Amino acid sequence: MVVRSGALIDFGGEAVSSSQWTLGQTITPKSGGFTLVSPAYASTIPVSSCEADQPRESGKVFNLASGQALDSHPTTDYLPGYNNRVWAQTVNGHLVTISPVSILRVDAAVDRQPFIQVVTDYAKGNRKALIKADAVANTYEGEDRVLYRVFLKDPQAPVSCMDVVFSKGSAKATDGALFYPRRDGETFTARFVPVRT
Repeated sequence: MVVRSGALIDFGGEAVSSSQWTLGQTITPKSGGFTLVSPAYASTIPVSSCEADQPRESGKVFNLASGQALDSHPTTDYLPGYNNRVWAQTVNGHLVTISPVSILRVDAAVDRQPFIQVVTDYAKGNRKALIKADAVANTYEGEDRVLYRVFLKDPQAPVSCMDVVFSKGSAKATDGALFYPRRDGETFTARFVPVRT
């Protein structure tokens, strides 16, 4: 039995052991094409949730002509609606935000790593964040959707990871789930489909 000392929040979900992760099955594999960098296409999308995966941290993107790191991109470099915006949703009365969601057009690569904020009892009027935690996001690109997978760096955070399916054609999440620990060590999952704020 694992005993946690961090904040535990009831997101109203169900035990991972009694649920089935199906988000990847809704993503049509991206049609081929030559690329210098091997992206994580939906044809290689994990068959399991973020709970059974590990983050892949990527380095900085460099300008090939100048050799300098690219610190910012013009808006046109991003998938429409995914240019460093905040995405949020309430889950069982608690507000969960991802900021920034930053997905580039080329290979649906993550430009800036996000942080997660959780505001407990948001539905009851609380507006003070319980936690602001750094995270690592990975993407898996399909033909018309992107699986955006977020891992929180703080092992004591009330959320361990999230899987969100974003549409590439419009700024909209079509499905998603967050995973969170319980005091007894069991992991639970709840539906999480954020909207752009």
